Amino acid sequence: ANNAFDAKAYAASLPDTLPLPLGLISAHLGLTRLLFFESVDVGLRYGALDLSDSGSGAALNFSLWGAEIRGNLFEAGLVSPATLTLGLAFDQMSASAAYSSSLASASGSYAGYAFSGTQGFDTQLNAKVQVVSLQASVSRKFIFITPYFGLVGQVASGDAQFSTADTGSVTFQGAPNSNATGRVEGRASVPVAPYEAKLGGGFSLGLGLLGIHLGAE
Repeated sequence: ANNAFDAKAYAASLPDTLPLPLGLISAHLGLTRLLFFESVDVGLRYGALDLSDSGSGAALNFSLWGAEIRGNLFEAGLVSPATLTLGLAFDQMSASAAYSSSLASASGSYAGYAFSGTQGFDTQLNAKVQVVSLQASVSRKFIFITPYFGLVGQVASGDAQFSTADTGSVTFQGAPNSNATGRVEGRASVPVAPYEAKLGGGFSLGLGLLGIHLGAE
């Protein structure tokens, strides 16, 4: 793309979801009681991905950090048939992607003058998003299996900045100004959807030290 309109059209064509392998580290602290919650879980998480290849000119970097607090408003027992859990979470995600092509030979004629030179392009994508999530779920434990059903509401802010540029240099034969070096650039910004609500469900299976979680939304 070599103008702002082309860059914006290309940015709008990018997929809403891009699956990436991400290593994630999380830590949790459990408390027996806090305010009106019968049990509380506080957690922190961090993940990062770095896929860079200097040989091909491509680079992809992604990082995520977040914090959450969850508590059982009431738990299943003699009084209640199920456990009601409320949670609040904050996540910040940053991503950058870049690709620079190798300069290739270019030749032709323009306005009666023959020219020769090199041509390439640079493409960059930078995104930063903050997400606040409110969660509510209902669960019930049966021996070693715990089915659950929940609702998550999210408020997000941030955007993705996309730019692409043609680069290179050209020499015109016999022209008054025989040398030209330029960069034609286009930029576009794609906002993040500010609100989202999800319904989900699944089950957790506890087998001693082994835990299995399956869910869908």
